[in-house]
Amino acid sequence: ILRYFSERMISGATLRRNGVMQTLRDNE
Repeated sequence: ILRYFSERMISGATLRRNGVMQTLRDNE
C-alpha cells in the first residue's frame, strides 16, 4: 500500500510539474 501511495504521489508531482512547464512554455 505504501509503495502504491508513494507512486501516486510521485506521478502526481510529475504531472503537476509537467503542467507548469507547459503553461510557462505557452506563456512565452
